[in-house]
Amino acid sequence: MSKHLRIGVLSPSLESPHIENIIDNLETEVIIFTPRAINWRNKKVYGYLYSKGSRSKKACSFPAVVYNRCYTTKRKTVRKIAKHIGKNKIFNYTTKFDKWEVYQILQQSSLKHYLPATWLYQKQKVSSLLEEYKVLILKPSKGHFGENVYRLEKAGPEKYLLYGGSEWPILQRADYNHFLLDIETKTGSGTFILQQFIPLAHVHHSNFDLRLLLQKNDHGKWTVSAAMSRICMTNFWITNFSPQIRKAVDVLLEAGFKADRIMEELTTVSIKTAKILDRYLGLLGEISVDFGLDESGKPWIIEVNGMPTKNLFLHLEDPELQKRINLLPFQYAQYLIKR
Repeated sequence: MSKHLRIGVLSPSLESPHIENIIDNLETEVIIFTPRAINWRNKKVYGYLYSKGSRSKKACSFPAVVYNRCYTTKRKTVRKIAKHIGKNKIFNYTTKFDKWEVYQILQQSSLKHYLPATWLYQKQKVSSLLEEYKVLILKPSKGHFGENVYRLEKAGPEKYLLYGGSEWPILQRADYNHFLLDIETKTGSGTFILQQFIPLAHVHHSNFDLRLLLQKNDHGKWTVSAAMSRICMTNFWITNFSPQIRKAVDVLLEAGFKADRIMEELTTVSIKTAKILDRYLGLLGEISVDFGLDESGKPWIIEVNGMPTKNLFLHLEDPELQKRINLLPFQYAQYLIKR
């Protein structure tokens, strides 16, 4: 079969069981390959070729379109592939978003009112920001899964608190300079951001957030393909520590909000977010946007993810939804082939 009808999946591993069933039902050939399995000189990739329901290990010419599933800040491989097949033929050009970069891009847009105030971490800024805001979030600019996220609080003239994921402080200091040394120990040589703390609305006395999955469809248009809510564990404030994942609409209704109105606003904001980042970060095919609602029901963009974890939506126990969100990237790839 001609390479012009072949989709490539650039993956950290050749084994991708959650998409194999999707691939088997495609008319287009698909080859899954890793960055190490590219022969640049011969312009070939080596991996698993899926064709007409069968799988075989093969070396193939460069595919016409590549779906990038490698979660990394390094773009060298993606750029080299783009040089061979065309810049607009590999999507998810950037997967590991830099939160500071995303904030700066969105801050220049009509979405700036949905963004908590954010600063690049510098130790000389902490004192004045705590004086003004009292509570701040400290997080890695390129972190994920809620790791190394802290809450800083000035609870009194000589009372500084540092929180991990729970509502119990992991340390308390009376002296600010000692507190700052503790923060510096956490940040090390990494790049961190400081973010305005937004007190979130509750459902059954627990924080919750709302995640919208944005994917391009078979016409190349951004759509909201799924929406879920993560509900915090009791006495935790980070939603990554979540024993419950449920449909976004159901949680909004239980929290006493007008679900239809809020979902309409979230859909509009998230699609605008996707379109803006698509212009600045290279060709994208899927992202997710995490929102928090304050007590008045105003949505805030908490985070944008460049490689959404689609398996989280398994908790919604909707097989058709899971099939659809795994299929959409391949339908978008087919759209790119036809362009």
